[in-house]
Amino acid sequence: MGNTELSADPAALSGVKPANQARSVDLQLRFARAGREMLENQRLADIRIPALSKRAGSSIGGFYSRFENREVFFRFLQVSMLEENRALVDRALAPEHLNEMSEVEVIENVVATMIKVFSGPWRGVMRESYASIAEGRDIWAPMRERGREIADTVAAHFKERYAGRAGGPDTGDILFAMQMLFSALNNDLMNPKLRYSIGERAFEQKLAEMLFRFLNLKTDKRRGRRK
Repeated sequence: MGNTELSADPAALSGVKPANQARSVDLQLRFARAGREMLENQRLADIRIPALSKRAGSSIGGFYSRFENREVFFRFLQVSMLEENRALVDRALAPEHLNEMSEVEVIENVVATMIKVFSGPWRGVMRESYASIAEGRDIWAPMRERGREIADTVAAHFKERYAGRAGGPDTGDILFAMQMLFSALNNDLMNPKLRYSIGERAFEQKLAEMLFRFLNLKTDKRRGRRK
């Protein structure tokens, strides 16, 4: 499965049956919702089509009327996830939005946005994708590429913010800070019983503080503004 295919419209993926009627689209979405819910607690290999179909309020025949097989279905989930999360991140990191923030607020916004992505309804799909790396099935590649795009967006913002004047975080430092952020989020994704976890406010605060310290951004404790 390549990056190009996974950047496509989910309904246009090879093996996804055309949904030309509203009820067919609805059935696809019901299966997608059921699948992502089951992946919150199960691996893809453990999900049985009869159980998936029942959860979707359909039948085995209904599943195969929409998807060629389970692997195609998972690709559909991945593309749907990427599409939804891209929209969320693009809104949060829009230049006109970031330009109204202080440097510290930009970092807080980045951390909060990525917390939303990693704790959202697609968390099980992300976990299944990440787990594939150790199994020699690197279906995490599209997410890795998207992470690089997000890091580049943040680095470009700071570069533009400091254009023509001295100071500001080094681009390499920003990219590494983003790598640390993603590493912490991925670790929590695969090890949910750590001292700090994604469901806790302290986890978000510690992540932001880690980036503040690494990038040498000094904050006013009361307002969270750059000094």
